Amino acid sequence: MTKIAICDDDADFLKRIHDLIMIQGRSYLPELRLFSESTELFRAVNEEAYLPDIAVLDIVMPGGGGIETAKKLNIICPKCSIIFLSAYLTLATEVYEARHSYFVLKNQAEERIGAALEKAMEDKEEKGRICFRSGGREIVLPVSEVSFFERKLKKTVISLCSGSEYLVSVKPDELLRQTESSHFIRCHQSFWVNPDYISGMDAKGFVLSNGREIPISRSRRAEAKSAFHGALCRSVLSHEF
Repeated sequence: MTKIAICDDDADFLKRIHDLIMIQGRSYLPELRLFSESTELFRAVNEEAYLPDIAVLDIVMPGGGGIETAKKLNIICPKCSIIFLSAYLTLATEVYEARHSYFVLKNQAEERIGAALEKAMEDKEEKGRICFRSGGREIVLPVSEVSFFERKLKKTVISLCSGSEYLVSVKPDELLRQTESSHFIRCHQSFWVNPDYISGMDAKGFVLSNGREIPISRSRRAEAKSAFHGALCRSVLSHEF
């Protein structure tokens, strides 16, 4: 089942988009919930722990427009894909204020909603994202871009494959809990490593593809070695065919 929230204050269009998704998105086994404004959606999120896989949002609504709603969902539910709806093409340039998958003009809903759902599902199936505050801004990153986390003096260094870093107060396990990911290897009291960026393992620790060495503590060595070889085997099998 794919949980899809549709939020639009136009009751007639709400029914119309519901029917279109039930037909064009039937292969995703849609489980739809309809909301007439964003406050209703967030009430379900906060009081019922409702976390949609996809949110279809009208951009112009009372009680909080679709773009502001999407910004909040990006943080509260980072794995939720966003599809924007609007009757106004002029609003298309504003949607980039929030992470989203697709923009659909309402008068093209029949032609576009199928492609929008397909793109939203593709985005949903990507490795998870992590959200945190840095420099007064909300940052949303694909966890696949993180090479390792280091806990240092009650702060977490998020080291990216690009070489850049973020310093945050949130613990690595709390960041990873957002993605429900067990992909990272905990090899030390202070280090969590993405096996996609490990090029080898020696007596001291993991060697990353950029030459950086990450220490492995004695108490975690057996577990880290097993996790590394497991990740290596999965990588080989995924490319075998």
